[in-house]
Amino acid sequence: MLRIKEKRKMFEKTIFNYQGLELRVSDYANEGVMNILNRAVQGSEGGMRFSFQNIEERIAAYKDRVRFISLYRKNKPAGTVGACYRVSGQGPLRYPSTFIKYLAFHSIYQSNIKDKKKGRVTEIRSEPMDSFKPKTL
Repeated sequence: MLRIKEKRKMFEKTIFNYQGLELRVSDYANEGVMNILNRAVQGSEGGMRFSFQNIEERIAAYKDRVRFISLYRKNKPAGTVGACYRVSGQGPLRYPSTFIKYLAFHSIYQSNIKDKKKGRVTEIRSEPMDSFKPKTL
């Protein structure tokens, strides 16, 4: 039995454009988006940190049930959000649902501006001491 791969038409559409910033929605991850996703480290400072593995294969497994909303600055990807669709529930209680699977931004948008006097960059801003966590503990 010979299986023929169904070739689907991919789309990408600009939904917002303002002074060099652009929001695009697409049903595939282009090279720039894949670059951001492959380099992204998830989690918070001081907490559990991880990165996704085999992203390309995982996205391919979603087929037509994944959408990316990406922020572009000067025609280069700055960040992306990947949303996946699925049917949740059982029997008569089945309903369509959406969940965010991928969220990543280019690292330059996660750091402070370079200190001209000291010549160093603080990667992630620290929490202020008056945060909710110390007050509750």
